[in-house]
Amino acid sequence: MVWSTINIWSQCFVNCLAVGALTVCAVGCDSGTPQAATAAKSETPATAAPSTPAGAKPAAKSKAKAKVIGGDTYDFGSTEVGQQFDHVFEIQNVGTEDLTLEKGDPSCSTCTSFEVDKLLLKPNEIAKATVKWHIKSENPEFRQYAPVKTNDPDQAEVRMYVKGKVVKAIMLEPVGKWDIGDVPEGRSKEFIGTITSAVTEKFEVESVTSPNPKLKLSWTPMSAEKLKELKVKKGFDIKAELSSDIKVGQFTDTITVKVLKPEPITLRVDATARRSGPLQIFGPGWHEERTQLSLSAFDPKEPLVTRLFLYTRGVDDETKIVKVDCPDDRFTFELKPDTKFKGQSGDHRRYEFFVKVAASQRAAIYTAHKPLKVQIETNQEKVKQIELNITCSAVP
Repeated sequence: MVWSTINIWSQCFVNCLAVGALTVCAVGCDSGTPQAATAAKSETPATAAPSTPAGAKPAAKSKAKAKVIGGDTYDFGSTEVGQQFDHVFEIQNVGTEDLTLEKGDPSCSTCTSFEVDKLLLKPNEIAKATVKWHIKSENPEFRQYAPVKTNDPDQAEVRMYVKGKVVKAIMLEPVGKWDIGDVPEGRSKEFIGTITSAVTEKFEVESVTSPNPKLKLSWTPMSAEKLKELKVKKGFDIKAELSSDIKVGQFTDTITVKVLKPEPITLRVDATARRSGPLQIFGPGWHEERTQLSLSAFDPKEPLVTRLFLYTRGVDDETKIVKVDCPDDRFTFELKPDTKFKGQSGDHRRYEFFVKVAASQRAAIYTAHKPLKVQIETNQEKVKQIELNITCSAVP
């Protein structure tokens, strides 16, 4: 009896090795026969079935998730210095666990601040973050942000931005100078400037004036199409009309615009133009716009000669110097026909124009603010006077 029992267990062990599975071994032992073990092998798989069906996505993990409703950036458009604004952002917990919020430091501690009304959000709850900013300087690309730290594993910090343009309340354009251009013979010349505001409609033009009666000025409200094109709230076109009978040479004047917004504002811009006429000067150190000749620095103990060129057009006879009015007797002026100029003709001529400074032991210091003013009279009726403003620094 003992031997028989041992025999059965031995046979069971051999069958277990044959199928290579301990679970199958347990079943075979219960059957008491090798056939029972083989049957168990065919009915029971060698590995456990997967817990997730093939092709199915694993279940999402629970987590907190922050979202700024409507976007994280607020564009306030255009404004001027001194204005204060605020905007409310909404932060929602779109996750499945509680979302914690913690205020950080804004990008500009002196001009931006913010408050958050809730620091713990359950799923679907919303917190309101009120961002305030104070415009303290002009900036064409103003951009600041308020940060909030979170326990969202995908974004440790949420930033809420405010941006826009900080511009002058009233803009007179072009800025700096209005170049009217060349004034044709016998015809006036027009130029259009603008005065606009991108931040307010509450302003009016009180007056546009010039001390020169040859420059006529007027203003008219802009059309709706032009306001839209320039992206401004209100504006006026300013027309400057320069008479044709200005003096030959460079024209310079100052235009003054007075505005009510509602307090009075005064804006100024320089207006320039040119009338070539029958005479024109070129050469080193010559500035046509200022009728200025810069001789720079030189030793007054040595004579100095500077050569310029003078052109005439539409003048039949030879141009000559008739009289010179110069406060400094060391300076003399000479005009000679340029024999090397191939285009020399009856109505188109070129001259060598010499400015000479005699040797002296005296200093000669003339600045842009206090130049040596010289008046030269010619024999030409169309260009009776030539004006020179000479600057130099000559110290013995």
